[in-house]
This record gives sequence, C-alpha cells and structure tokens, in this order.
Amino acid sequence: MAKACHRRYGKGATKRRIKQVLVVSPAFVADCLEALHKLDIENHAYFMDNGGQSFKVVRCFNDDLAFTEVLKNIVLDK
Repeated sequence: MAKACHRRYGKGATKRRIKQVLVVSPAFVADCLEALHKLDIENHAYFMDNGGQSFKVVRCFNDDLAFTEVLKNIVLDK
C-alpha cells in the first residue's frame, strides 16, 4: 500500500496539482500497527514532503463503539 501511494501521490503531487488526499482502507475492519504505520505515518510524511497540503486517514471500524455494538449483536444474534 505504501508504495502505491508513493507512486500515485508522492513526488508527482506537485506536478499533478494533487494537494489533498483522503485515505480509506475498506479491507481493514480492525487496524493493526503495520497498516497504521504505512497508511498514516509513512505515506503522510512522503506526501507532505512532496508538496501535499492535507493528508487524512479514515479510521478503521473498530475505532467506533457503535461498530463494536453491531458485532456484539451479530454474535449474540440480536
């Protein structure tokens, strides 16, 4: 994922006039340290160092208590 972001949004950001990125990773229901590091830290730094102005990452579903409640209800079959 990090390399894809680097190629698409990194050094070419200024040339392509891409100044803002919102990263969504729907494949992750729960976050893990490696994914968080690559999506949020590595890519953020790379993008901003190459002319980006705004880089935001949508948090994984497990970051929301409502999602935990939905999972609980599914498991308990409510």
